[in-house]
Amino acid sequence: MAFEGNSVEFSITNTTDTRKTFYWTLEAVEGAPRRSDFNEPPTGLFTGIQPSNYDTNVTLNPGESQLISLDLKSDKLIEGSETFNIVSKNSQYSNENSNVEATISIQDAEKPLLGISPDTSYKSLPGYTDLAAAPGTSKVFTKDDFKFAEYVKKYSEYDIENINPISQIISLSPSSMVLRYTERDGLLESNHFVWATQNSKGNFQEKTSYQALPEPSGHRYTKTINATFDAKGNLYSIHSYSASDLSGDRTTLLLKHNRKGKEVFQVPLSPLSFHDF
Repeated sequence: MAFEGNSVEFSITNTTDTRKTFYWTLEAVEGAPRRSDFNEPPTGLFTGIQPSNYDTNVTLNPGESQLISLDLKSDKLIEGSETFNIVSKNSQYSNENSNVEATISIQDAEKPLLGISPDTSYKSLPGYTDLAAAPGTSKVFTKDDFKFAEYVKKYSEYDIENINPISQIISLSPSSMVLRYTERDGLLESNHFVWATQNSKGNFQEKTSYQALPEPSGHRYTKTINATFDAKGNLYSIHSYSASDLSGDRTTLLLKHNRKGKEVFQVPLSPLSFHDF
């Protein structure tokens, strides 16, 4: 067992009588090893059943061993126990003659800052991503409650359109909302958040505008799962992305934005299968 922020070590030994190359990778036993678990993980560590010819292989003479060290990152998140096997094999393309070299468990930092939960802090109405009811109330908010977000787009002298870019309303309380904007320009989309609060007259106004959501390579935004503030006004949000070809695994990101709206960090969470949502 190793705590986040420490290192784990294992050895690979050539017990045969010929010079051999051993390819090693991670296999999950409990939880899922994430790229964010490691500081500068070896190239090819997360390529699945066919590890690449970069840093995840060693060539050894008969009886020779090599000690390998992995540095664990402390992300200050409560993710639960993660256990995985270090598995080596003689072929890059086959699982034959595979061998478990070590079993490693990663434990959360002793004083994590944030817990991850899929539970939402708001109520969303099925079938409508732009409607939400604040916790403990029956008031349903719509785009009409946020007129400040509207703008006029003029295509020509005679073609004018009023646009409200709000695509999702996350109600943290009856007077505090996180709004996700989607701005369309042809087929391009850009997602970002705005925090809106009620003024003394009961009208909503923009409080903070946040840096646009990231776009992981090979994935496209699907939905926002959760959002909340900490005591210092930092915004934490969890987002789901599907593979661009609609056949691969989803990616889930935890983001932190500071009070001024700038992204502080993004942490990949456990990978989700295509059918999880």
